Amino acid sequence: MVFNEEDESRMIGLKMVMAEAKDVSYTSMLHLNNLVIRINTK
Repeated sequence: MVFNEEDESRMIGLKMVMAEAKDVSYTSMLHLNNLVIRINTK
């Protein structure tokens, strides 16, 4: 599959989650990648 780097709709779900994120932390331990996203609740 070929992706267009300039396509604004690319990874739209991740962009939406990151826009609502209060805090994001990434760690890599023992060759395991961990992404923790804290989201504001209303």
